Amino acid sequence: RPDGKGMNPPRYTGQPVPTSTPVTVQTVYVQQPIVVFYDRPVQMSCLSCNQMIVTRLSYESGALTWLSCGGLF
Repeated sequence: RPDGKGMNPPRYTGQPVPTSTPVTVQTVYVQQPIVVFYDRPVQMSCLSCNQMIVTRLSYESGALTWLSCGGLF
């Protein structure tokens, strides 16, 4: 149909739809094991340098410990 000015609007020529085979994507989830150290040293591999290391525990008395002991005394 012509528009109000007597001209036909240009036809829209879209790009043809490409025909291709569908791609199947498979997602694999890898869950790291939960490591619980408790109060024992553990031998493990360092993630940055890949060397075998042994963890070490150290305890320090903080201000809350001394305040609790003073409050109980």
